[in-house]
Amino acid sequence: MQAVAERALADGHEVHVFVTDAWDLEYCWDARRRRIEVAEEVINGVAVHRLPIRHYPASRLAFPLVRRGMGELSRFPLPGVQRGLAQLSRLQPLGPGLHAALDQHGPFDLLHAGNIGLEGLTVGAMHYARARSIPFVLMPFIHLGEEDDARARRYVQMPHQLEVYRSAQAFTVNTQQEVDFLTRHGVDARRIVITGSGVDVDAVRGGDGAAFRTRHAVQGTLIATLGAMAWEKGTPHVVQAVQQLRAAGREVSVALAGPAMSAFSSWLDQQRSRDGVLLLGYIADDERRDLLAAADMVVLPSRTESFGIVYLEAWVNHLPVIAARAGAVPLLVEHEVNGLLVDYGDVYALAESIVRLTDDPVLRDRLAMSGERRALGQFTWEQVTTRAMHAHALALGLATV
Repeated sequence: MQAVAERALADGHEVHVFVTDAWDLEYCWDARRRRIEVAEEVINGVAVHRLPIRHYPASRLAFPLVRRGMGELSRFPLPGVQRGLAQLSRLQPLGPGLHAALDQHGPFDLLHAGNIGLEGLTVGAMHYARARSIPFVLMPFIHLGEEDDARARRYVQMPHQLEVYRSAQAFTVNTQQEVDFLTRHGVDARRIVITGSGVDVDAVRGGDGAAFRTRHAVQGTLIATLGAMAWEKGTPHVVQAVQQLRAAGREVSVALAGPAMSAFSSWLDQQRSRDGVLLLGYIADDERRDLLAAADMVVLPSRTESFGIVYLEAWVNHLPVIAARAGAVPLLVEHEVNGLLVDYGDVYALAESIVRLTDDPVLRDRLAMSGERRALGQFTWEQVTTRAMHAHALALGLATV
């Protein structure tokens, strides 16, 4: 969304971005987590407006219960369910003030909303656009989980979410998987543009790998795992695989970079040994470049990816990747072509794949080279945002399919 906003600005448009003030995802329901204090700022020329999240009583416990209840309620096509779910979605998260902020900084010619997973702002944006006859573009980031994961699908096809899909004049999606899902639910495929996501090559290349290894006293094989540390992302499975390999005498370490979710932090605290685990948390851009230069591979066996920018960042650093056979990932990471795929949660297969890449430099090089060609050939931000601008033109009636 940042790349799309900056591209629209570069093309001569006035752009405003409206987001919550959550720094940590968990701040959406837990007031103890971090928030961003700056309400208004300009980032690379784009005006950013942060709407304060409000925490209702016991929201740390109530938030997941409300979400679970919404999923269960959506299974019963009772009168009023859609309206009730739409109202409940405003608690996910509770961020009053969107319509007032849009009125203050508008009028707008187009609204482009993102995320159908915690859709409070997205639903609000849809209703605002509909009431004022403003073209509405949706970037849903639909997480479908594994092939047989009916529960994951339940939380992206609730009646009020289907209403959002059917209200959009155009879509920007990451893969054909999202296209297939949307068309099954009545969306005209001609309104959908597959943009994918992109990589800023200069921002992630050129690090000092030797300096990173010296700073963190790393020897042997180094695995990089970037992104939220969570069960759904497969982070514990990476740690368990490293523990198994170290127990077998392998000199292997994993660097975990990104925000740690509470459940993962609690699990990690209970481990008898954290040898070989570098818990980096949020890292600056320079440290990210150094990590990618130091690593031998990037491992992210997640089942909740609608794309996976991390894999692109690995490839442009000529690194092989290991991913999970789940969600949209197999449409980007092809097994034995530009990476290795394992079943989500299969720690043994994960460890085996790490050993394969460690012991076979020819395989590492072949997979990385194939991935690099794909990243540079299809997924630079210039290519991605050009496709997104076409979706905007579709919604505005300035282009045809």
